[in-house]
Amino acid sequence: MKKCPNCGTQLNDDVLFCTECGNQIPQSNVCPHCGASVNKGDAFCQNCGKKVDEVPASIPEESVQKKCPRCGAPVNDGNAFCENCGMNLAEMIHPQLSNRSNIDSKELLIKLKKFVPYVVGLILLAAIIWGSFYGYEEYSAYRAKKEAREKFVADSLAKARRDSIKLAEQKEIARKDSLEKARIQLIQQPYLALLDKYDSQDDNWGKLYFLFDITGDGLPEIWMNIIEGENFKFCVYSCQNGNAKLLFKDELGFNNSFYQGDNYILMEYAHMGYQVINKFVLYKGIIKRKKIYESETEEDTSMDEVEYREIKEPLITTYEISDKNPIYEIK
Repeated sequence: MKKCPNCGTQLNDDVLFCTECGNQIPQSNVCPHCGASVNKGDAFCQNCGKKVDEVPASIPEESVQKKCPRCGAPVNDGNAFCENCGMNLAEMIHPQLSNRSNIDSKELLIKLKKFVPYVVGLILLAAIIWGSFYGYEEYSAYRAKKEAREKFVADSLAKARRDSIKLAEQKEIARKDSLEKARIQLIQQPYLALLDKYDSQDDNWGKLYFLFDITGDGLPEIWMNIIEGENFKFCVYSCQNGNAKLLFKDELGFNNSFYQGDNYILMEYAHMGYQVINKFVLYKGIIKRKKIYESETEEDTSMDEVEYREIKEPLITTYEISDKNPIYEIK
């Protein structure tokens, strides 16, 4: 039995390499230092003088016999394949170099382990940065959607508010128009009824009317020159609560002319040289008539001698009872 000089493992006598560590086992008939043949029992090599049983610190490259890594059979340097098993020998590694490669791999692994925390830290940092960037994009998208939703809600509320205000304004306009229409109808209907009443009489010639607001309430009164029986009547009606109210009535002559003054009406009767002018004013809510001029000329005076008093106020246009257009034009 042999003992491996490197790791101390018990080996058979014919073993060339240690089965545990792969170290070459020196042979008793070969000097492990120079490779020269030695006799059995020699303690020192006759060629180099070194102890035969010592393992050299380094084995000369030329003294190391290459073996097939698969079957262990010896191979020559020029062989490309093992003569025993046919393995490709291009990748065959010297046992000591292989052992050194294992040692370097372990040292490299140890060194790499030292960098593991840094690598992990870098990975975590990269993950945090990526997560932050991705999170920022997510937050930006969420914020944009939120702002768009808030703007949509605000715009919808503003539009609804504008529509509501516009609808309220339209309703108010319609209400005012309706009230105004109703107000006008309350004025028109009583006056139209008066026209129908006097127009239905058989004798409708000479029946005239005009509109004038003498009370100053914004509603015109209807001034009517009508016939009742055999006499001419002059009547003034106002509209109160949808009804015609008589404000003035008197017997006056035919062929009257009317002139509009400042809050008063002048009525002129002129015939055959005779002239009389009456003034109508409002006094304490009552229409009063006052004669302001009457000619002294007799009615049978020659027309060449007639001199009528000139009236400066503008003449008022009168309408026949059958003409209802002025009533419809009341605003």
